[in-house]
Amino acid sequence: MSMLPDVDGATSVPGPSPVASARLVLAAMPRGIMFVESRPVSAEREDEYNEWYDGIHLGEVLSLPGFVGARRFKAIDGDGPYVAVYEVDVDDLSDVMAALGEAAASGRLQMSDAMQMDPPPTVTVLELTTDRS
Repeated sequence: MSMLPDVDGATSVPGPSPVASARLVLAAMPRGIMFVESRPVSAEREDEYNEWYDGIHLGEVLSLPGFVGARRFKAIDGDGPYVAVYEVDVDDLSDVMAALGEAAASGRLQMSDAMQMDPPPTVTVLELTTDRS
């Protein structure tokens, strides 16, 4: 721990060093995202699809190791897929799809027939390259 100068520079107060602070910020950032595009099976079942996705599916995925956050989006004109962005913090991002497959096979992920499966949802895992927040 280093001593940081007070506003007037005359005294010091304990605090983390600037390098330690930067490491804490970097450690808190997810290493990547999983980007998922999906659609309801029909307009008549859109509410059911959203209730399942928001009320069940997001929680199930977030219970898996490495998934630390999720957000969903929809096209502002209503024409397009719903998009889910999952924040992922694991040592090896290639393990994400395997973990999802294992969870689905074991029954830990409950799927809904209100989600369109033909064509199936598009899933892409992306690695963080730059963060300018």
